Formats: sequence, structure tokens, C-alpha cells
Amino acid sequence: MSDIANLLSKLSHNKQVYVGYPTSTDFNHTNCAELLNQHLNNIGDPFKSVSCYSSFSHEKAVIEFFMRLYRTNLDRSWGYVASCSTEAILYACWRYRESASKKVVLLSSEYSHYCSEKIANVLGIHHQVVRSHLNGCINIDALKQMVTLDTDCAYILVATMGSTITSSLDDVAAAKAVFEQVQVEHFIHLDGAFDGAFLPLVDEYQLGRNFTSVNVSGHKFLGAPVPSGLLLMERRFVSGEYVQYINNDDVTIGGSRNGLAPVLMYNTIKALGAEAGMLAKYQACLDKAELFLGILEQHSIKCWKNDKAITIVLEEVPQAIFQKWHFPQYRHRSTLTCLPKFTHAMLDALITDILNPAAISMSDAKRFDYQVEPL
Repeated sequence: MSDIANLLSKLSHNKQVYVGYPTSTDFNHTNCAELLNQHLNNIGDPFKSVSCYSSFSHEKAVIEFFMRLYRTNLDRSWGYVASCSTEAILYACWRYRESASKKVVLLSSEYSHYCSEKIANVLGIHHQVVRSHLNGCINIDALKQMVTLDTDCAYILVATMGSTITSSLDDVAAAKAVFEQVQVEHFIHLDGAFDGAFLPLVDEYQLGRNFTSVNVSGHKFLGAPVPSGLLLMERRFVSGEYVQYINNDDVTIGGSRNGLAPVLMYNTIKALGAEAGMLAKYQACLDKAELFLGILEQHSIKCWKNDKAITIVLEEVPQAIFQKWHFPQYRHRSTLTCLPKFTHAMLDALITDILNPAAISMSDAKRFDYQVEPL
């Protein structure tokens, strides 16, 4: 077999055991295949001069689409398509650090994405973890205690809009009220990598009211063959320096940026049917989550889910299960994600293994990898 055939065989196998990490695989981008033989480079600000190799028109359309979802516009906000959500969060925190008048502390909860500590390290600022409630939401009382101890700081809170393990939603309005009550300089970023693609369709999230930036991944709920992360941010925090030889502003973290990613995001959103289709997909996933939760409970498997979540939290799953099935763990918890890829047949097979983990054979447990010839 060729190296590509080996890789495709691996991916085909692993789709059958990929039940937890929040990445959609129900996409079809064959209409974009010819772009793989073209160079696409979105260097600079997508709202400034267009280069001959850019896909800025697609990028602007995607940004403006999410601006509608987050009830803002180009007069107040700005955005770009980053390489991933971690880059988008890094960008927001970087801009906030530059805007702060005091030393900066980055705050995140126990259930926030692991990138927060890394971002603080990259930016050279202190990182503190705030306790979470049992369902994963940030503990507002713990936040207040932490902030009150040191009021001579500017705080960046990376709030979670759907944590990886529990799909918990941090109360950004309550967090903002704490910062205002204690009277400290603060900035709030909303990490909506997965849930941020659909929650604005069922609840009101307005950029600039309780948070001033938000990120959404293009490869998670939406689905794409490559990662990407969209950032929206209040325009007042954004600045760039004009670079003559690109005839644009150096305003993003990277110089050259992946011009294919916004095309894929645009293609997915359009294929789904924009807001109406994304809402229908979310509702179908939510219905499946409720149904699968009931089936798991019927088999006396410890599980639960947060309201509006399309993920199911499992408690104390035998470790042998993870030799065969792919889904994330944190402490004693693990997560199933009820996207279209997760079928009834997969659930039945998973339940069988959870109830009898000793029956998992070595051939079942083998992680299917692939080999390529040395270059």
C-alpha cells in the first residue's frame, strides 16, 4: 500500500472508535479539491487590501456571519481566521496584556482548556487556576476571593463556553460583576471552540456586553479536514503596522496564514444551510445526547450531562476501555460527544465493552497506526 493509502486506512479505522473528542467528521469538501493545487495565503488584515493569493472574500464572509451570531458588526468589532482556537485565545490575551495599565494575571477554571497555562507562559504573565463546581462551571465565590486578595493587578479571564469534559458554561455576567464590584481592571475572553458555533443560536451572546472577545473552532462542531479557529474581538483592542511589501497591516500573530481554512469554514456553513441548518444540526445532536444518556442509564452506567450540552459525562470508566475507544479523560471523568459520527451501533458496542472490559482482546485494543517509507 502507498503511504497515503496507509494513512487513509488508519483514519477509516479510527473513525469507528472516535466517540468523544469534539471534532465533526460529517463534512464533504470534494468541491474544494482543486484548491489543493493552488497557493492560498491570507497574509495581513482580511479587511484591508486583497493580495493575489488570498481568500479574503471567504474569510470576511465567515467573520461577518459569526458577527451576526454574536450581535456585533464591523464598526465595533474585528476578526480573523487563525490556525486554531489556541492561537485565537493567545491573540486576545496578547492584545489585553498590551492594553493593561498594570501587571497582568491570567485566570481560568479547573475545567478550562489546557492552553491557558501555555498562553500565560508565552506572554510572560502569571496564571492562576480558579476552582470549579462539580459540573465544571467556574466557582464565582472562589473567583471573588482570588481577585480580592490582589487588587493591584489587571486580570484576564479566559471563560469557558463549553468545556471539553463537561460542556460547562462559565457565568461571564457574574464574573464581570465580581471584577466591577472589586474595582479591578479586567478583560474577559470567551472560549467557545466547540459550543460557540451553536449556543448563540439558542441563547443571546453579545460581544461587548459581558465579554470582549470570543473564539470558535472551524473543525469541531462545524467540521473540516484541517484545524482552524475564528477570533472575534472588539476593534478598540486591535492595531497593526503597515508593511509596504505586502501592502497590508501586520495585525495577526502569524504573517502568512492558511488561506484554505476560511474557504472550508465557508463551505461547511453554506452546505449546512447557515443559521437554520446549524440550529437543526445542534437540535439533532441534542436529541441524540438525551436519547443516549437514557440508554446508558438503563445499563446502570454512571453518567450525566449539563443542560444544552451535546456531550455526556461518564464517571469512573474502566481504563481498559481507552485501549480501544478514543474519548478524552480528566481525572475520573470521560466524555462522549453526540455528533453525527457517533452512531447507535457504536454506542451499543461501547456499552458492551464498559460492562465487560475484560473481554476486550489485544486485537481490539490495538491502536491502528501506519508506516511510511523513509525519505
